Amino acid sequence: MAAPGVLEREQADPPREAFFAEAEHVPGEVITAEVLDRLRSGVEHGCLISDSADPALKTLRVVARP
Repeated sequence: MAAPGVLEREQADPPREAFFAEAEHVPGEVITAEVLDRLRSGVEHGCLISDSADPALKTLRVVARP
């Protein structure tokens, strides 16, 4: 299991701004393995990932940047 400090991430946009931003579905988007493992482990144990576009975490919703 990853150390707690590894899971701390910088917030790129405030949640409301990110929610309403133009977005695209991108399978295979780069994300740290530790974070993804931790999230998927939670899903496998019945945790709900709040505000997830894909509750199974097979795809990730990312903000589109020009």
